[in-house]
Amino acid sequence: MASSASNEYWLTSADFAWAIALGMFFQYYSVAPMSGDYGLKTLYRAAKADFLSLLFFEIGLFGWMTVFQIAIFQWKLEMNTVTYWWMMQVGSSQPR
Repeated sequence: MASSASNEYWLTSADFAWAIALGMFFQYYSVAPMSGDYGLKTLYRAAKADFLSLLFFEIGLFGWMTVFQIAIFQWKLEMNTVTYWWMMQVGSSQPR
């Protein structure tokens, strides 16, 4: 039986892979009609655009989670609080 930590790592990795695949799907079907090309070149362009944007979003979000969990709340903020999820929303919002 796998440990809880390795199981959590696998599930997080699977979620990230699923997000990449779903994002590529939507990117492909938004880029392909504009370019008129439905081939591998467009799939590569969609993968490149979606992978980089999702990767840097995740880096920023986990960095923010580290800041608010360690520096601001000294590890005392529970996941089942409104404040925790509000801080997650702050971290995932995009500046306009």
